[in-house]
Amino acid sequence: MLHILKCKYLSEYKLELTFDNDTVGIADLQDLPQIGTVFEPLKDIEIFKNIKLEHGGVITWSGGQLDIAPEYVFYLANKLNRKYSNLFKEWGYE
Repeated sequence: MLHILKCKYLSEYKLELTFDNDTVGIADLQDLPQIGTVFEPLKDIEIFKNIKLEHGGVITWSGGQLDIAPEYVFYLANKLNRKYSNLFKEWGYE
């Protein structure tokens, strides 16, 4: 399982992330609030900015009530890197 070691808010819905596989990238989560009603609170950028790393490297919001899979965030940060295309297919992201 992939873990996030560091997460830094940059601007709008962009996060700089360091993963436990020695990868650093920027993920744009602007579409997250549109994915489903569970993520609607993140339309408020002040709530989105209040990120925490919990559970051994998972991004959470609202005291742990909302979270997102590290693999999905890794995909967003690296989706243009052909090096990972087979992995993303295996995960069902492509």
